[in-house]
Amino acid sequence: APEQVLGFKNSKPPVDIYAMGVTLYFLLTGHYSLTFPTQAEREHGIYITKDPLLMILEDDPIPVQTRRADLPAELCRVVNKAVSKDSALRYSTADDFAAALARGLD
Repeated sequence: APEQVLGFKNSKPPVDIYAMGVTLYFLLTGHYSLTFPTQAEREHGIYITKDPLLMILEDDPIPVQTRRADLPAELCRVVNKAVSKDSALRYSTADDFAAALARGLD
């Protein structure tokens, strides 16, 4: 999470929401929420051109629906909220995230 890069000692629960969100994002799309190359892309000579920490701090996540237009809109909304750069815009608790995810899968 961006705030973890800036001050890991002051990390709060929204960091965990972000971690769960980016993990789910990768599981759903096979890509990172930022433009990091995948392992397969790196094996084909595609490398990062920008410092990864700057990418985390400066770049906006790519919306899930951009990578997987076939996913339900509500599921995309839930994942996009979880990977928000602004911690105040993420889910407050893991329970809130889980409940929203359950609704998104209905």
